[in-house]
Amino acid sequence: VLSPTFNIVFEYEIKKFKIKHFDLYRIKNYEDIKNIGLFENLEQSITLIEWPELIINKPLNRVDLFFKYTKNYNERSLVIKTDGRLKKHEF
Repeated sequence: VLSPTFNIVFEYEIKKFKIKHFDLYRIKNYEDIKNIGLFENLEQSITLIEWPELIINKPLNRVDLFFKYTKNYNERSLVIKTDGRLKKHEF
């Protein structure tokens, strides 16, 4: 999956699923987030978000992935946190 930095969002359809991949790096404020359709049809699609720090009210049912580089930047670690109805599941 390519990062949509220039376009802000890429959409993919895989069989019955729609995947929306947002990159908020160039977004300047929360008002801009409301205008790009980020919160539309959350139940009918899988939404991936890079740089989610500007989102004030995050959806309740979500999986957060936190990547962290090692000191020499040759490896990354991953922490997975769940919320809402997904909190019951182990990843």
